[in-house]
Amino acid sequence: MKTLYLHPFLKSAMLTKITNMSAYTEEMKKTLLDKCYFIDKMDAKIIVDFGCADGTLLKFIRDIFGDAFLLIGYDNNLEMIELACQGGEGVHFFSQWGQVLDLMQSYKKDHADAKSAIVLNSVIHEVLDYCDSQEIDEFWGRVWSGDFDFVCVRDMMPNPNINRCADPFEVTKVRVKADPDKLQAFESIQGSITSNKNLVHYLLKYRYSVNWEREVRENYFPLTTQQYLAMIPDSYCIDYYVEYLLPFIKWKVIEDFGITLNDSTHVKVIVRKIK
Repeated sequence: MKTLYLHPFLKSAMLTKITNMSAYTEEMKKTLLDKCYFIDKMDAKIIVDFGCADGTLLKFIRDIFGDAFLLIGYDNNLEMIELACQGGEGVHFFSQWGQVLDLMQSYKKDHADAKSAIVLNSVIHEVLDYCDSQEIDEFWGRVWSGDFDFVCVRDMMPNPNINRCADPFEVTKVRVKADPDKLQAFESIQGSITSNKNLVHYLLKYRYSVNWEREVRENYFPLTTQQYLAMIPDSYCIDYYVEYLLPFIKWKVIEDFGITLNDSTHVKVIVRKIK
């Protein structure tokens, strides 16, 4: 799947080839409201959706708030950008990072006090999983460059206490009820579900059938909450923080396996640049 290196992060886009784009984008829409959590928690005028995919989030914000924000979407997947541009009036979509910065600078000439926010929805785990060390450094360089007044993160990121032995009764329930081929593929790549972290990891992704070959290889948990918090520069302070488990996932796992998940699997964090 590897093709010509065209610009930063495009390599990861090729490695994460999506076999069914429609199914992928429909799945993303299910958590749309949760992904908009930042709107009422900061006073940014410029919103940059890093990894905007088909632009659904920004179009949703546009439809509700009109021209209240300068909305900018960035993605390294050219196919996604093409989809985003369809019906994307009032939103700016780019596949080159320099274009994002240029538009922000141009806007600030007439709106000097406009604050900006970079939004990272389910982006960090993909960058850490698919990119090489140079690309990862470049990614963090963009995030913590100082170009943004707010950094808004929503991602799969467990608390470190997830690292323990799994309940053997829960492991048995999964082994009895899971698709044996899927479970075997998962354990051969991610490790045994006798580890609680691996068990929870499997229960987050077993539902994906159409794009299973992609999902089974992706590491949802490359970073813990504490590891991320330790990465935040001293020039930023935390304005909002919550660890949680999506209710839909909790009830789906109960329905399919009779297991009640108690570990948080997601985090939402907003940090603000200190003047």
